[in-house]
Amino acid sequence: MINAEKIPWKRLSIEAAAIVTSILLAFAIDAWWDERVSHGRSVAQLNTLSTEFVEVQSQLQRHEATLLGLRQAVSDLLIQIGPDSKLQPIDSLYALIDLSFRASTMELPTGSLKALLDTGDLSTIAGDELKVLLAAWPAEVSRLRNQSGMLEANREEIIRYLHDKIPTLAVTHKTDQMNHYPKPSFVGKPEAIQRDMKVEGLFGNRGMLIEDTLDIVLELEIQAANCVSLIAAELPN
Repeated sequence: MINAEKIPWKRLSIEAAAIVTSILLAFAIDAWWDERVSHGRSVAQLNTLSTEFVEVQSQLQRHEATLLGLRQAVSDLLIQIGPDSKLQPIDSLYALIDLSFRASTMELPTGSLKALLDTGDLSTIAGDELKVLLAAWPAEVSRLRNQSGMLEANREEIIRYLHDKIPTLAVTHKTDQMNHYPKPSFVGKPEAIQRDMKVEGLFGNRGMLIEDTLDIVLELEIQAANCVSLIAAELPN
């Protein structure tokens, strides 16, 4: 029989308490470190997102400027189309048509946001309003892409119709890209553009598409500015 008086209960209790304390401290340190790493990753992601959305703002401003240029060109061209309009030099009409075509499918940078969404790290962002904006952003970018794609389709429709009316090569020669190609052998007549009701309709439709696309760009400019502001609010001072 072991003599209870010889068991160092006090010392064992102290040692056990020390072990338990050490374990709890280790867990606390691990949790603190994990939280610190997570916070550091979150800050880095927010900084990357901030940089991306600043670039988005710049890109949207360029898209807006492009669309305003298209609006002016289409408006100036439509004024010249009608049964009683004064016939203009054919080259000036070619120039307006060329200016009205100078747009392509509109894209926006989304790489950093895509990485955030793909990894599920959106949950690390504290602000609910920012979460909603970021989660919806890819669909908004897709909406702009699809709408601007309709502008491209309209351009191709106009070009197909004009092929039998004017030397469309003369229109493309208004851009520097065609400098390496010969100029058209045929001469167009202004009546083919200015007296054609379908030409008026096609460019009128182009004007509507420009306005719809511009509306989206202006909406996205507001949303992008909100994202930049909300991201800045989440970053440590």
